[in-house]
Amino acid sequence: MAGVVLLVLLYVATLITAIVDSSQSARWFRICLVATFALPLVIWLYSWMHGRLTGKSAIGDPQSPPSTEDASEKVGEKPVN
Repeated sequence: MAGVVLLVLLYVATLITAIVDSSQSARWFRICLVATFALPLVIWLYSWMHGRLTGKSAIGDPQSPPSTEDASEKVGEKPVN
C-alpha cells in the first residue's frame, strides 16, 4: 500500500514539475520519471528477497508453482483430490 501511495505522489510531483517553469523543473521531472520505474522494481526485489530468505512463496516469484486453489478455479475444471 505504501508503494502505491509513493507512486501516486511521484505522478503528482511529475505533473507539477512539468507544469511549473523554473530552472530546476527539468531536473526534477527526470528524477520523478526515473523513480517511477525504479520504485516498483525495488519494491518487487524486496518482496522477492523476503520470500527467498523466509522460504515462502512471493507474489512475483518466477519459480513458484501455481497454487492448487488457482488451478481448481478455472472454468469447467474440477478440483484435483
